Amino acid sequence: MQPVRREVEEFAEAMELELMKHDDRTGWKQCKVEWLLKRLREETDELEATLRDKNPNGKITRVKEEAADVGNFAMMIADVIKEDWVRRSAQKIRLGDDF
Repeated sequence: MQPVRREVEEFAEAMELELMKHDDRTGWKQCKVEWLLKRLREETDELEATLRDKNPNGKITRVKEEAADVGNFAMMIADVIKEDWVRRSAQKIRLGDDF
């Protein structure tokens, strides 16, 4: 694998910082994809509102945080789908392809 781009590393760090703000919560592993999609849309709306905001104070930071929230919900969706796929594949292996 090639080295990770600096921009990707910085964005991943911003995503982790946003996740760490909520370490007191249970996480996303048990969330329904429909709920995560709803939250992704809400976070996208928040990002758009931040982009449209005329207040320049801290705008770069606010945009980065909102973009990281959007990225986090997209990541959560991908993770939940992956885990569900792995679980279902394991069940098929144990139960046979007819199930």
